[in-house]
Amino acid sequence: ADEVEIHTGRYSLASIDEQPGILKSLETFSKSAVEAGLKVCAGHGLTYHNVTQLCMIKEIVELNIGYSIITRALFSGLGAAVRDMKDLLVAYERD
Repeated sequence: ADEVEIHTGRYSLASIDEQPGILKSLETFSKSAVEAGLKVCAGHGLTYHNVTQLCMIKEIVELNIGYSIITRALFSGLGAAVRDMKDLLVAYERD
């Protein structure tokens, strides 16, 4: 395998108090995966409300957030939904 995708459902459903511990576990796993030569992706349950904390894990190079974008697009249009998500993520862009 060249890459691994972290299922972020547990993080997405966690309470605010539980999220820091889960994020630490995801970061530890991601570092180990990169050290093993794998590309790290993440997805499942990511939304406009919880995605930014996950962006702080620099080893994660791809987020799969399509469902959240598409469901928001039903109310605001696809262009606005993509723009809103991009605005959230732009602060976390890495070289």
